[in-house]
Amino acid sequence: MTRFVRLLGIVALVAAGAAPVSAQSSRFTYGGLLGLSFSKAGGEDIGGNSKLVVGTAVGAFATFRFGGLLALEPQFLMVDKGIKSEESGLSATAKLTYLQIPLLVKAMFPIGAPGGVTGFLFAGPGVAYRVGCRLTLAQGGNELSGDCDTDEETDALRSFDASAIVGLGADIGRATFSIRYDLGLSRLDQSAEANDIKNRSIIILGGVRVRMNP
Repeated sequence: MTRFVRLLGIVALVAAGAAPVSAQSSRFTYGGLLGLSFSKAGGEDIGGNSKLVVGTAVGAFATFRFGGLLALEPQFLMVDKGIKSEESGLSATAKLTYLQIPLLVKAMFPIGAPGGVTGFLFAGPGVAYRVGCRLTLAQGGNELSGDCDTDEETDALRSFDASAIVGLGADIGRATFSIRYDLGLSRLDQSAEANDIKNRSIIILGGVRVRMNP
């Protein structure tokens, strides 16, 4: 966690020093995002049978640009994460859907002519609340799935999750594209065993920006 805090500070300092502060450079942008998530649970107790879970991500963002090339971007996402393991021909998958609020600091770097491509790096924390859970069991071509609808299943999974997020991307005209690594910090298992299993995700997003100049 200390390394993440240091990285966040470096991103902010680089962006703040990249250009002089100018009132004319301050502007507000908002838009929507859509993409895919690729999750593979981590932690000391996950074992060697953890597999990839593919899901979707959709949401919105607001970018507050100030002080040259520094920006603050809160986001609101509905994103799938999950756990999948395979052993002796049996596959078990828990797909977890979260409402997540990342708060990102962005360092923005224009590439080429003004108004063209702008690259960016970002880092920040995220907090999330689980709003969905679906369990799937598969073996020998047979599959059984359903919602987590028992108190025992629901109580064993932590509802809240915290994460550290780092990534990069580019704005091209009104379009925006990014890829991020979402490192879960909270143990998913809140049962008596308290197994060390955490979310780990790569999320690829594309979207459209709407700019409003002050």
